[in-house]
Amino acid sequence: DWQTGDGYAFQYRPPQGRNVVKLNPEIEFGLPNVHRIRTETILQRFLAQESVDESADDFDLEQEEVEQALRYEWALPKAA
Repeated sequence: DWQTGDGYAFQYRPPQGRNVVKLNPEIEFGLPNVHRIRTETILQRFLAQESVDESADDFDLEQEEVEQALRYEWALPKAA
């Protein structure tokens, strides 16, 4: 889902769920984020054995938003 302004794309939301993951060059340098929290940060905390509930509380997110960030990260192709 691309949003445009003045003839150029300024925000992209992957087409899944409620579209809480956003890529906007003016926020977090265009890296995927949920309410300005990078999805990679959420993933790293999950990999460090932090629960979805703990991350949601720490970042003031809904559990569904944390889960969608994790699904987004897991769907990315891995670098060689």
